[in-house]
Amino acid sequence: MATYEVSSLDLQAAEAELIAACIDHEAALRIALRILPLDDFRSPAGELHRRLFYVLAGWLADGSYSHETNRDRLQTYFPEVDVEALWCSCGVVPGYVEAVAQAIVEHNRLADEALAAVRRWHDADPLQKDASVPSPSIRTPQAKGIEGL
Repeated sequence: MATYEVSSLDLQAAEAELIAACIDHEAALRIALRILPLDDFRSPAGELHRRLFYVLAGWLADGSYSHETNRDRLQTYFPEVDVEALWCSCGVVPGYVEAVAQAIVEHNRLADEALAAVRRWHDADPLQKDASVPSPSIRTPQAKGIEGL
C-alpha cells in the first residue's frame, strides 16, 4: 500500500489530480468510486469537482464512458472549465490513484474529528470565559476562480 503524508496534502490539488485521472482512465474512476464516500469533495473547488466526478460516474454506469471522448464531452458540459488543464501523469498507476483517494478521505476524516473535538469542548463548558474561539475550518482558503484546477 502506498504511503502519503496528510499534513502536506493540498486538498484542492489532490481532488483535481483524482478527477484528471478519472477522465482518462476507467480503472482510476472505478478505484475512486470504491474508496471515496459519497460527497467527499470539500475543497473550494469541491462543488465543481463533485459535478465532474459524478458526470464521469454516470457515463461509466450507462456504458458511455470513453477515455477518447471524455475531455471533449466534459468541455461541452462545463465550458467554464479548462478540461485540458486537468492532467494527471500518474493516473494510469492504480496505487497512485488509490493513495490520492485515501488521502482525500483521511484529510476529511481528520477535519471532521477536529471539528467534533472543538464542539465537544464548547459543549462541555458553554459558559467558558473565552466563548469566542472559532471552530477549525475544514476547508482550505478560497481559491480565485477555477484557474487553480
